[in-house]
Amino acid sequence: MKFLRVFLVALFSLPLVAGCMSSEKGGIPMGKMPEPLDRAWRSWRNGDVEIAEKQALDLPDSPERAHVLFNCAFAKGEYRQALERYAELPSSYANLSSLDQPVIDAYLHMDRCQEAADFARSRKVAKWLRAALELSAAKPLRVELARTSIVPFVCVPLMGIDLSDSLPGVAAELEGKEVVVHFDSGGSYLVMRPDRARSMGIELIEGPRSFASLSWSKSYYGIAKRLEIGGALLENVPVYGAPQLSMDKIFFGTNILERFFATVDFPARRLILSPRGEPAQKKEHYALLPDRRKEVPFHLWCDHYMFARGGMGDEKSLNWFIDSGLFFLVPDEKGSLHRGSLMAARESCLRWGMKPEDAKKGYFEYPRTASLGPIAMEGPYVIAGSLEPITKEADNFGGVRIDGLLSNGFLGNHSWTIDFDRRVFIFSSAE
Repeated sequence: MKFLRVFLVALFSLPLVAGCMSSEKGGIPMGKMPEPLDRAWRSWRNGDVEIAEKQALDLPDSPERAHVLFNCAFAKGEYRQALERYAELPSSYANLSSLDQPVIDAYLHMDRCQEAADFARSRKVAKWLRAALELSAAKPLRVELARTSIVPFVCVPLMGIDLSDSLPGVAAELEGKEVVVHFDSGGSYLVMRPDRARSMGIELIEGPRSFASLSWSKSYYGIAKRLEIGGALLENVPVYGAPQLSMDKIFFGTNILERFFATVDFPARRLILSPRGEPAQKKEHYALLPDRRKEVPFHLWCDHYMFARGGMGDEKSLNWFIDSGLFFLVPDEKGSLHRGSLMAARESCLRWGMKPEDAKKGYFEYPRTASLGPIAMEGPYVIAGSLEPITKEADNFGGVRIDGLLSNGFLGNHSWTIDFDRRVFIFSSAE
């Protein structure tokens, strides 16, 4: 049967804090290095962040050692330590410019917007980026949430299909107008078409070409004055205008949820938000979820690129970019529709058993188990596609090898909690 792609949304490599723009490959020194240092870089590229850190700590001081340790601290969310490692680098370090964007993002993760803008002025970063950072410094993001808030999913049909399980949407108020916003971990803050943003009174400045919805286009940046989701109030929320979005929808991403202790509860069709860093509220939050829990450590690069260790069959050391907005519907031999669970490069799909006839369709049903940490799925549907715009063009992962994009065809079977303080995903189930 001919491949049927009903709908696809993938939000990544968006401007400003949504993509590292270094010209070097991950900022990784590619020349000859002492074997112990090269071993630390290899561990980093393989996604073994803790191993790379330990190997680097055992080495004598050098700029390359400080660079490895910056990357590891950043990926673990230890932003102050990352900036301390950056301060060890001499101005003559050949790969210094590759860390411009991560340093900016480290400041932004800590809500130190003015320092991010000051740093950008001291470096040769793009004019639009400096302007956007100045705007964010003048109007920093503010968040209020007094107690745990439960926000039901909203049914948003597309071609007669309910998207709630694949692109969960919730009722919100944006700039005083009632809207539905859809969660996508492949995005950063708010993402929408530029004309939609302007229609809501959001002023935009022009940014660079960026990658979204699997295509390149000019991007735009602005700030929304007010966003309300359930009991949460967010003021001065960054907005990215992406003209290439195939549908006129509003998406909110990882950096919105980063402000909370949050659960995307697919089985119960609801979003749960609690204040971050408050044990009592966290306990109340957990009481709303099933008792059985499995944890998966994750790391985060730049502003929103969450990646975690997973596997395919006997391959247990793969790195998945967690992109919940990547949405495919594909038919089986009987014509029943299935959600695509992940996208990987064609050569990986062939290694995993994709047959020539499947390669022509562009997808296949993997006959074994795909996994994310201890979470497994039998017989996932895998889409064959190019990862280069994500992992190479924008270099969003600092040189870490990314083996595929894991999406809601996998995640949508679980109550998925993201704990940014502990850097773990918690998957809850009643079984």
